[in-house]
Amino acid sequence: MKKIFVNALLLITSIWANAQRVIIIEQFTNSGCLNCANSNPAVFNFVNNTQNVACISYHSAFPYNDSMYFENTIDNNARINYYNVVGVPQTVINGNAFNSSSSSFPNSGLSVANNQLNIPPDYEITVNNFTFQNNMLNAECIFKSLSNTINNNLVAHIAVVEKNVFKNSYAGSPGNNTETVYKYVMRKMLPTANGTALSNTSLNGVDTITVSWPIQKIKNVSEIRLVAFVQNTNSKNILQASINTPSTATSIIDNSIDVDKKILLTNFVTNGKLQLNAAIAGTAQVFDLTGKLLFSQSIEKGQAELNVQNLSNGIFILKHNGQSQLFTNQN
Repeated sequence: MKKIFVNALLLITSIWANAQRVIIIEQFTNSGCLNCANSNPAVFNFVNNTQNVACISYHSAFPYNDSMYFENTIDNNARINYYNVVGVPQTVINGNAFNSSSSSFPNSGLSVANNQLNIPPDYEITVNNFTFQNNMLNAECIFKSLSNTINNNLVAHIAVVEKNVFKNSYAGSPGNNTETVYKYVMRKMLPTANGTALSNTSLNGVDTITVSWPIQKIKNVSEIRLVAFVQNTNSKNILQASINTPSTATSIIDNSIDVDKKILLTNFVTNGKLQLNAAIAGTAQVFDLTGKLLFSQSIEKGQAELNVQNLSNGIFILKHNGQSQLFTNQN
């Protein structure tokens, strides 16, 4: 009996050793909040420069009006209320490991985050077939339990985030603080902010959740990421997380280009015109997601417009100066 127990323990230890912990930082912010502009960079710098860290930013209605809050009030409010957030900026790490003002992140929050990265995960999350098709986001999310001691209060959360949202992508200012780029903006919780209850939580139990979402309110589809995580609804403890990039058009889009060096799309398509900011003059080309060239147009350096009124609604690829970027056409 003792040998069987030792072998079982070694098996579980082996499973944990092969699984990598991914932590999640949930950032509560507001585009009109000066303290947010001062404290957010430390949090996002850690996220961007540390492996195995996922992030979601929820924008609040306080202290000032915020366009990104009003684009999805239901899901933002749900997470704000879940954590009893009454002021921003506030940082939550792995649900219950850290929940405090973002001003304290460089000291206590940073150490908590690093400690959490060293804890073996209780779940493995795999995202398959994350694609865009006919202006729909589709993905299959697989949640596999790595522990036999998990209770039944677990839900799977799946969030669509936009990694970089430029302030000047809005016709009017989305807020009055000094931030020019908003990070990891939550666009939609799938299917809802309540998540999906997991039923197969014993060792090696698997739950598969398939999601589809008609893309809405996205400023730049090439910035879309899918964040998935498992959370205990009672303790708020998060057992594992993941952040994923869509597979659609990855052979066409150059993902190695730094976001700040990409073609800057400055607005949605308006009246058949796509506005952009080009680093140099040249020829802009528009392709469909199969790589078929649809048309090309000469543009000048700086602010430029592309005539896309003859395009159907959907997702397309813009290429210029060796760079490529996705955009959505919505007439």
